[in-house]
Amino acid sequence: MHSAQLLAILAFGAATVSAATCTKAITVTEPTPTISCDVVDADITIDSDLAGDVVINGPKQIKGDFIVNNASGLISLTSTTINAISGTFQLQSLELLSTLEMASLKTVGEIKMIKLPQLSSLNFGTEGVTKMTSISR
Repeated sequence: MHSAQLLAILAFGAATVSAATCTKAITVTEPTPTISCDVVDADITIDSDLAGDVVINGPKQIKGDFIVNNASGLISLTSTTINAISGTFQLQSLELLSTLEMASLKTVGEIKMIKLPQLSSLNFGTEGVTKMTSISR
């Protein structure tokens, strides 16, 4: 019985270790980056040279800002894991962005969407964003 309890404790400890918090800013420079932390206690910025489809999976919470500016070749931005952005979710000067899919996003500090002329598909999940401080467009 003691060995079963010990195994349960060890399994819980392993799950806790894998749910790491990243504390340094992250710049995404490839279309499908590996971000191996559940919480990013810093900003995530998409490099302006990225083009095509970008898929961000891994983090569940961003305690800083999520910034996508001047990525003129970006066509779609997708995440199935991000459910909260404490700071600003900023999308600016994305001339070709047509699809924004944030299937789990529920909480955002502020949304700034500026100069997105091709955006035709916007999905914030089944319930959508249910908590936000402000929105700018």
